[in-house]
Amino acid sequence: MRKRIQQLARGKFQYARPLLSFSADKVDIEVTEGRDYTGDFIITSTNHVPFRGVVYTSDSRMECLTPQFEGEEVRIRYQFHSNGLIEGDIVKGDFFLICNQGEYNLSFVVSVSRLYADTSAGRITAFAASHIHNKRFSIINGDTQI
Repeated sequence: MRKRIQQLARGKFQYARPLLSFSADKVDIEVTEGRDYTGDFIITSTNHVPFRGVVYTSDSRMECLTPQFEGEEVRIRYQFHSNGLIEGDIVKGDFFLICNQGEYNLSFVVSVSRLYADTSAGRITAFAASHIHNKRFSIINGDTQI
């Protein structure tokens, strides 16, 4: 015990460093205009050394619902706010995780789309919907041209 106290007094610290694994290499999100998207990812200590820390993001639209964490496996929840964004906008950023004896980055990419009807054949866009309407109107009026 005395030897350990002397080591600490000399500034020699020995800690088992956690080896972290993320459930995803990158967070890819597709969000509808004007809506919020909630998701999560999991961080696991592969060598079973408990870890703790904080997480924050590089973009104010990405909110960390789990700003602090502790344990051998933690679920980090987040919410992306797409208010003010329009179809085609892409937001790129990073989650920054600061934990005992390490810093980690996890990139995210958010693509914004409009709300379209989904069918077994795919999404119906405004053009496709008007084409179907015009085709139906032509058939009703007896016009056989497609």
